[in-house]
Amino acid sequence: MRNQRSMIKTYHQADAEIHLISQLIAKFNRTCVSKEEDDSHTNFYFDPLSSRLYGRWAEIGNKRLCLSFNLKEFAFELLDDSYSIHASVSAANDTIAKTEQMLAQKLSDLGVSEEDFRADMHYEIPEFEFADQPLEKWSREKREIWTGIRELANRSCFLVNGYLVANGEIRIWPHHFDTGVYNQPNAKRGLGFGMAVQDSMAGEAYFYFSGYSLNDETIDYSEKAKLTNGYWELSENWKGAILPISELEQNAEEKVETFIKEVTPTLLG
Repeated sequence: MRNQRSMIKTYHQADAEIHLISQLIAKFNRTCVSKEEDDSHTNFYFDPLSSRLYGRWAEIGNKRLCLSFNLKEFAFELLDDSYSIHASVSAANDTIAKTEQMLAQKLSDLGVSEEDFRADMHYEIPEFEFADQPLEKWSREKREIWTGIRELANRSCFLVNGYLVANGEIRIWPHHFDTGVYNQPNAKRGLGFGMAVQDSMAGEAYFYFSGYSLNDETIDYSEKAKLTNGYWELSENWKGAILPISELEQNAEEKVETFIKEVTPTLLG
């Protein structure tokens, strides 16, 4: 149990740091990528094979470029469409403000407005107490803890897509920093599934599964399924089911699969 508590603490710390770091990818997307009404142009994807966070592709001058963050190197890498590194900026041993300044200079050399890139985002993220301190490169253990849990989140979102016979895009949203997927499996329901950061609802990171009415037909929770893992959270502000990561010490994938199968019928009604 002590090792699990330590692992979860390390995960939460890493999650907070990469939440802050990733805002530079969101700024790149906001500045260089065509705007989408749902703000999805600002989000990114965690790829476990390369251990990178990838932003969106952007046309800059005569180049097609994507800003990524390499977790192994702890550096931003601007990739071209051959996945070659066009430019890189280390985030280790510098504050995020200094890293942003250096990255803005690299982008300015390509014709991207430094002022536009460095402008505040249109949303707020938590005020992290370490935000003004130099960031340290992650140890291998810290990186593997974070990537392992986020890879589980990716796979779980993929399972939901398959279970619903849907094709929602699996992305990380820069505001709340959840790995999530949204689908509309029929004309009456929208379903949101993913893994959220530590917050007051669960006190730790957790999987969530919630439903939204598309036709003013309220979801009936009076005969909700009894959950083997996790629990229903039916408050004034949010209704759905959550599965805290502390319940996933053993047989994590099996528990998430059971969670998905048990929650889905109630949400679909």
